[in-house]
Amino acid sequence: MLTNYSSTRTAKNTLTNISWISSSDRTLLALLLISAAAAIALGGIAQNTAAGAAILGAAILLTLIKHPELALAVLFNGVIVYFYLLCKLGVETSRITTSAFYLALVGTAILGFILTISRRRYNFHLSLTDILFICFFSYIFLNYFVFSEKHEAAYIKICYAPLLVVGPYFATILLSREKTIRNFFNYCVILAAILIIPSFYELLVNPTFENSARFSAYEFSSGVDNPILFGLTFGTLLIIVGTWILERDGLKAKHLVLVIPSTFLLVRAGSRGALLSFIITIVFYIVVFAKIRLKTKLLTVIILSMLFISAYHFIPQTTIDFYKSTFDYQYMPESSVSQRLTMWQQALHDFKSKPILGVGVGNSVWGGGFPHNIVLEVAAEFGLVGLFMLAAICFLSIQKAMTFINKTPRNDLKICMKISLLLFIYSFIEAQFSGYITNQTRLFISIGLISSLARMRAGSPGSQTLKKLAAAI
Repeated sequence: MLTNYSSTRTAKNTLTNISWISSSDRTLLALLLISAAAAIALGGIAQNTAAGAAILGAAILLTLIKHPELALAVLFNGVIVYFYLLCKLGVETSRITTSAFYLALVGTAILGFILTISRRRYNFHLSLTDILFICFFSYIFLNYFVFSEKHEAAYIKICYAPLLVVGPYFATILLSREKTIRNFFNYCVILAAILIIPSFYELLVNPTFENSARFSAYEFSSGVDNPILFGLTFGTLLIIVGTWILERDGLKAKHLVLVIPSTFLLVRAGSRGALLSFIITIVFYIVVFAKIRLKTKLLTVIILSMLFISAYHFIPQTTIDFYKSTFDYQYMPESSVSQRLTMWQQALHDFKSKPILGVGVGNSVWGGGFPHNIVLEVAAEFGLVGLFMLAAICFLSIQKAMTFINKTPRNDLKICMKISLLLFIYSFIEAQFSGYITNQTRLFISIGLISSLARMRAGSPGSQTLKKLAAAI
């Protein structure tokens, strides 16, 4: 009888510990919402908000150091919230402010994880994936100094690499606890969920978006917006929540509150890459490693199909025409699809001209350095050497994740690895349509998550290096 009671209590505690949103998460969410509301109120009431902004900024930085996984989640799935708040405050974005924002997030994440690890016995060691990552980006920086022709694209890539890829990756591989990784996924969902109500408010009230083909909830006076980032944000939410539904909780009413509006916003964003990547990722999950009954798989496909069809009927005609234009690119030479195909052809030509070492950072595609396909970009700018390292990183990540999933007995850890692998696949597919190698934050954080979870499974005690580093700080 005592054994049964103990088992029941243990099971209950386990379910409580891996609850989708814990009480601490709800408290933190409330604080973030209050902070955001205070920021907007300050912007609307006072002309000079320097003192208030400084106090609010200091409080946010301290919060991020205490919760470094939140800083990492903002980098991964919350940047759109930052841009939305800036827009509502009437502050124009710039490279300086955006770089400072990324630097603050990376710095607080790394510092917070080091301080956390220093209080515990944890043996941090570099995996083969980590070593290949270091070699790959060392080669990119070396390539810049040796081969670059100093195009603006090369300068941008090199400046953003530490903030958008290198720093976030090393912050991710410092994740040392299962709870921290679960919190990271929770925060990724929360940050996207925060935008649901404001997004529908903008769609219903803001005339700017009434008949716009694409949508990102904000548009600066300069015309800057980011529908791709907006679509990716809700695609990420759907992958995390959907995996948790199918693997653990089952479909509940609280999930529908997120899934239905998020599906609509993913379609309404008008981001073809984000939408197509999401569909391919879900198909891969259902076909390859979803350990669920065939009936559940069919029901999942039916529900998703109904959600997408319903969303399609509610989006404006301009967005429908935008999606349809994808298939008419041969009659529209100025369309983004035609331009991408032209850039892909040029990137392939650049690779053929210098196949071993590449043409150099930022020198591909007539010096634009932005072929909208990271595989072609790496092949053109870094040759077979860079392409081999990138392929090795991706192959090892997939192999490590599949081995972990097949051999780990604990279901909660297995779910975390499945989510990490799905996010990697989602990011990698989308990277074939947009972005460049040194701004693929989602892709490399996903690789870092896989590496961190695999290290956690094989973890062993005692790390003096990080303790000394934390003591020095």
